[in-house]
This record gives sequence, structure tokens and C-alpha cells, in this order.
Amino acid sequence: MSNWIKFSSILMLTLVSLTAQNTSAAVIALDDFAKNPGELSASLFQPEKPSQSLVVLLHGCAQNALVLAEQTGLLEAAKIKGFYLLMPQQSKTNNVQLCFNWFSKTDQAGEQGEAASIMAMIESVTQEYNIANTYLAGLSAGGAMASGLAAENPDKFHSLAIIAGVAYPCADDLVKAISCMKNGMGEPVSKSAKKLLASHTEKTVWPNLTVITGAKDTIVNPKNSEHLAEQWRLIIAATETATEQLDGAKIQTHSNSKQSVQLIEVEGMGHGWPVNPEQTFGGSTALFLPTTVISATNYLVNLWAL
Repeated sequence: MSNWIKFSSILMLTLVSLTAQNTSAAVIALDDFAKNPGELSASLFQPEKPSQSLVVLLHGCAQNALVLAEQTGLLEAAKIKGFYLLMPQQSKTNNVQLCFNWFSKTDQAGEQGEAASIMAMIESVTQEYNIANTYLAGLSAGGAMASGLAAENPDKFHSLAIIAGVAYPCADDLVKAISCMKNGMGEPVSKSAKKLLASHTEKTVWPNLTVITGAKDTIVNPKNSEHLAEQWRLIIAATETATEQLDGAKIQTHSNSKQSVQLIEVEGMGHGWPVNPEQTFGGSTALFLPTTVISATNYLVNLWAL
């Protein structure tokens, strides 16, 4: 190898290293939060010129939270728009597949387990940085966990997005979880909606919900997204319904005077978070990040007015 080739290689490695350092310069490990019964870790992006908005991203199985934030375009959006981005991370000690244990009684609600850890993280960040509005987004197992967090703590979130996820409570053990993923909710949707309403007061303000699913999802049956949207339609007592047909996606919106529930079905898409590299904050194609007509990140950033 010539000296020039060696020098070029060293220079390229240096530039790559510097780029990586600059990309993650404002990303810190979130170590100091009140309680962590679920033994989770987390990263937090701190914008240079912060707004008072926080987005919480829950990854899917076998995923790294920070990598997912980069691939979906959410990290880029956070840098430009100036919102905080919280990225809880599952560990193989809790789940060898790195799935959040959304189907575990211990982890899906209450003061124990992973749900409690995530809510403690959110509380810590909102208090530390004077957050006004918190938004929650989750993919697959992260979407299922997000569904439970919002159902148990609806007043803590302004809006949420469940992508390729399931309704809560769809399962409380692994066998039921597999059945849920394949077939949808085991009980009538109306019954689950009544239970959730009964667990909160009449004054509870429920967040806006966006549900995104691939019409060809063979891992999490699209019925789950339909059931989730219907559950929340009943919860918010929607009075109006509108349908919009895009080129490659169908958007159905249920709303009342204050809240809305959207169901977005992407034609031809399998399991994953839809990306469109040609759009602003459109994300990049990767495993479980299929390129489609829409970018979930671009859509949500605009919908949530971040």
C-alpha cells in the first residue's frame, strides 16, 4: 500500500470518526431518574435551541433506540426543529430479543417493571427541561408498550403514534401475545374501551392518536391497528369520520371537537416504520423501515406541529 493510500485511509477514518462525534454530541445517557424497576437504559437528545416539546421513541424487537432514531429521521428532525428526543433502550437481560415486555403483567402497568421505568424517565425529563407537551411514538413491540403507557397514563401525553403495534390490553402472557399479534384482540373492542374509560375519571383528557399499519404486515396482523383505532374512537366519543385516499395510503380520521384518532393503512407495506428518503426527515431504508409513499416521521412532525 502506498503512503498516499495509507494517508487517505487514515484521513477517511478520521472524518468518519468526527462525523459520528458531531452526530451524537448532544445525545447523552439518561442515568439520573427517580426509579428504574424495569432496569432499562435511555439516551436523550438535547437540542441547541430547545422548544418545550419532548418526543419519546420506543423501539421494536432486536433494535437499538439511537440507531432507530437516526434511521427514521426523528433525530434529524429533533436537531432542526429543536425538540427533545428520549430513547429508552431494552436490554437482553430483560428480553433476549430486545423486545419491550408489553405482554408481561409486571412490565405493562403500575409501579413495577418496564412501564414504570419509562414513566419515571419521562417525568425526570419533563421536570428537568420544563417540557410543556410530550409525544409518544412506538414501533412494533415498542408500539404495543406505548399503547399501554398511554392507556394507563392518558393525561401525560399530548399525542401518540402506534406503528405496527397492538391495542391495550391485548395480552398478559406470551401465549396470548402471539395470538394477539396474529388475530387481534380476543375480547370485543367495545368492552376494552369501556374498561379503559372506567379506570379513569370523566375529566381525563385523552391524547390524539395516529395508528399506522402496513396492509401486507404478516408479523402483526393489520386487524390490531383497526382494533386500536376503533377502541380509541369509542374512548373519545368521536362524532365525525372522514376518509382520505392518498396515492398508496388510506387515512381514516375520527374526531370530536377536541381530539382525533387516525388510522393510516399503507398499501403493499409489510411490517415496519414507513420511510421516504425523498421527503424532509423522511428517514432511510433499513430492516423494518420500508420505503413507501409516506414517511411516518415527516407526517408526524407536521401533524404534531413540532
